[in-house]
Amino acid sequence: AIRLCREALVAAAPADPLRNDYKANLASALAARSEAVGDSAALDEAIELNRDALAASPADPLKRSKYMSQLAGTLFTRFRMIGDSGDLDAAIDLGMRLLEESSSEAERRFFLSNVGEMALARFQRNGQTADLQLALDLGQQALEVSTPDDPMHSQLVSNLADALLADAQAAGASGDDRAVAAAVDQALGLLDQLPEADTASIRTSILRASALRIQGRYQDAEMLLRQILDSNPGNVQANSELAEVLRLAGRKEEASAITDNRRRGAATVSGAGS
Repeated sequence: AIRLCREALVAAAPADPLRNDYKANLASALAARSEAVGDSAALDEAIELNRDALAASPADPLKRSKYMSQLAGTLFTRFRMIGDSGDLDAAIDLGMRLLEESSSEAERRFFLSNVGEMALARFQRNGQTADLQLALDLGQQALEVSTPDDPMHSQLVSNLADALLADAQAAGASGDDRAVAAAVDQALGLLDQLPEADTASIRTSILRASALRIQGRYQDAEMLLRQILDSNPGNVQANSELAEVLRLAGRKEEASAITDNRRRGAATVSGAGS
């Protein structure tokens, strides 16, 4: 796919009205490669292509929305890959612009969810309560314009539940046990409303394990996480959550072993993509 997209771009004349679409298509293919094998160079190129396409289409609102969305997505992916807070800030800024300019309800729902997820990531990085509140507000707004038959509904529920659990942890750090219980109960209530197929998903199970951890039910959380890892041993989130559960349960050597194994795995993926 990358080769075909690159050939189409090379063959396009500078004045070709589809030239920016070819850039966006190549960027999408490169981003997919990066997600699959951790190819940072492919992701860097995708970001530059998306920037070029966006800069060259100031008068077309539909194409601007598409290119901004792709650029925000690739910047967020690079943040998750290398942890550059500048990429995350830029992705959130683009997302907020998309929310201001979005016209359709489906489009707005998508952007609300994505920007909320980014805001939560920034809160987890810098601890600023304004980012957590933004994640909660956007997550709630996204869910309010969704219905159970919406293809994105499960993702929207999970995103808001994730933000609520982050809120519970923040409340726990300040000693507000009542707020902790309320946020955890609200998160679990949302997850309980999902269809059976979604409640059994890996992400939903990890969120439930997080709720158990916050409640101090470390044995139950460990059991659930090990069930996930039995069939998905490389799942990064499940391994991270299990390491945290074991650490809190006083089993620090086991937690460190999981963390070390995860780091070695990340280094292997990074080397394969270089």
